[in-house]
Amino acid sequence: GASDTVTLALELELLERYLAIQRTRFEDQLDVVVDVPDEIRCAKVPYLVLQPLVENAIKYSMKNRNGPGIVRIGAEVRNGGLHMEVIDNGPGFSSDIPSQKGIGLANTRGRLQHRYGDEQQLDVGSAPGGGARVSLRIPFETASPSQ
Repeated sequence: GASDTVTLALELELLERYLAIQRTRFEDQLDVVVDVPDEIRCAKVPYLVLQPLVENAIKYSMKNRNGPGIVRIGAEVRNGGLHMEVIDNGPGFSSDIPSQKGIGLANTRGRLQHRYGDEQQLDVGSAPGGGARVSLRIPFETASPSQ
């Protein structure tokens, strides 16, 4: 039902608590950038949809030993869809570790499929510069003020 969705604002607030812990843990070795315009923070998203993706991204970005791990979380509205992406500067998706990224992605994909059917999409690929990029698209719906 509707109760399994939250506003993107709340999702990012919950994520921020998690990120605060990770930033403390890794100190200056982790840089997380959240790039989400205020005007789309009223969008409805599945509860905790981003956290497993961000957890993966942090884990893999910390394997980048050339410098700090960098994770970017972005969202925008295009063509009636809410597009969200999580990008890291880790080693990227390599052929020898598909299963390590698999569980969180499979769960997320299943949740999106269950909730939105063909209206959703989850893609994984390489980020510019060689890290991993996970992008997802769901219908752009906004929470009514009463919720």
